[in-house]
Amino acid sequence: MFGFGKKNKLEVVPEDENATPTPYETTQLGQARHKVESELLVDHFMMNPTAVIGYITEEYGLSAMFGELYRLLKIRKQPYYADEYALDMKKTEFEDYLIITELPKPPHTGLCYRMYYLFDAPFEHIALITVERAEEGADIYMWDRDKNRTLIGSVEIGPWKEKSKEERDAELQMISDVFHEGMEPPAPKEEPEDKKPADDTPAEEAEIIDGEEAE
Repeated sequence: MFGFGKKNKLEVVPEDENATPTPYETTQLGQARHKVESELLVDHFMMNPTAVIGYITEEYGLSAMFGELYRLLKIRKQPYYADEYALDMKKTEFEDYLIITELPKPPHTGLCYRMYYLFDAPFEHIALITVERAEEGADIYMWDRDKNRTLIGSVEIGPWKEKSKEERDAELQMISDVFHEGMEPPAPKEEPEDKKPADDTPAEEAEIIDGEEAE
């Protein structure tokens, strides 16, 4: 498809940090990685989100899944190591889930620094967020079930590890706000009466509080 011929390993060339990043179309690696991130993975998640989440949350599952997707492109060995991928899961104030996946640093524009998977427990409300390298910083896109993507924001710093806690929190909040637009957080659950802490006030003290001196 991309003219890879008989090659089954794409070489990752060290990046010149001072150079303007080139578009993903300029290299075989860029074309293959973009196909995996923006087509194959989106298709798999939207068609079977439970399977994808179950896969990537296993030990080394994220790296293994990308390896499987590269093999669909006839690349038998993916060009990145397992420790270049990372995953974290959070529960939102809406009682649904947000999985943050960090990907190998993208060498070209249009490739992803990280992806966010958002979903509720029954997988009725899902979205995939991609944070894609731009010429400066990164652009953030949301994908819906019809595999349409919408630009929802941009950030000045792309790599997660280079961002401050405040910048990370702001990015997470922006994504949550867009995903939950028009929704109200669930009301706090009331504790059943039998689970509420017992009143341990001593009997004599209780009588005094009630204004009746103990005899």
